[in-house]
Amino acid sequence: MEYHPGGEEELMKAAGIDGTQLFDQVHRWVNYESMLKECLIGRMAVKHASLLKGLTATEKPEKTHINGLLPVSAKQEAGKAFKPRYDWFQTDSTVTLVIYTKQMSMFSEMVTADYQDNILRGEITIEDYSYLLLIELSHAIEDFEVCTSSITGKIEVILQKEDHKAWKNLGKSLEGNNTFIKKSQRGVYYRKCRLTSKTAINHNTRLFTIELPQCCYLQVPVGHHVYLKLPIEGMEIVKPYTPVSQDLVMDHIQSTDSKNKYIYLMIKIYTNGSFTPHFDKLEIDR
Repeated sequence: MEYHPGGEEELMKAAGIDGTQLFDQVHRWVNYESMLKECLIGRMAVKHASLLKGLTATEKPEKTHINGLLPVSAKQEAGKAFKPRYDWFQTDSTVTLVIYTKQMSMFSEMVTADYQDNILRGEITIEDYSYLLLIELSHAIEDFEVCTSSITGKIEVILQKEDHKAWKNLGKSLEGNNTFIKKSQRGVYYRKCRLTSKTAINHNTRLFTIELPQCCYLQVPVGHHVYLKLPIEGMEIVKPYTPVSQDLVMDHIQSTDSKNKYIYLMIKIYTNGSFTPHFDKLEIDR
């Protein structure tokens, strides 16, 4: 302890408790993720079979392994332990929302975030599960950025304050906030987007460029699809389409700064189709 700049008194503030928040208040600039990676010795194993021999007949445990796999009930308990949690801290100009997922392979494509009408919505996909943040912020923001760590599984949503006032609290928790459920139970979240260009590839195929709304963070993984919803003759028609690479865009009007603000769709137009003829008739910038 004598080599620590804060001394014993500062270190003992976190004795016996989780010191993450205290560390972040003082050492946000430290790249501890790479430091901890070098300190990893190994991972704790489950109890060895020899340790279970001393149990009495009334204490027979559930089978710990089936052909090297955990039983279903054990998997469920393990899944519960990995529910993400979040915390926040602020500076004069920013508010940083930190989500701890404990997932060692967390990538930017697994995170979506939207800010509209002073409501921040963030969704994190973890295998077959969805973790949702839904908060009505206590103050307005100008914009935000999302940073992910594939080493620790930590996600930071950095909010740019509209004014430089100190926030007394993050805001109001809305229904569904801090929930961790199956993706199939979450439902689809739609955004109002803008069609910015339409290029003919051949006689019946178009390349559509769709602009995401402001304050939207969405990166569609390769091979995944998005849902398009369009009101047609009094009904809402929904169709899934897989985006293509932005390298297929012929007129490179968008600058490199616009990366991840657009989705590109190559769609074949069917004359008698229920959706594509109507989508093809949409006006640009609408």
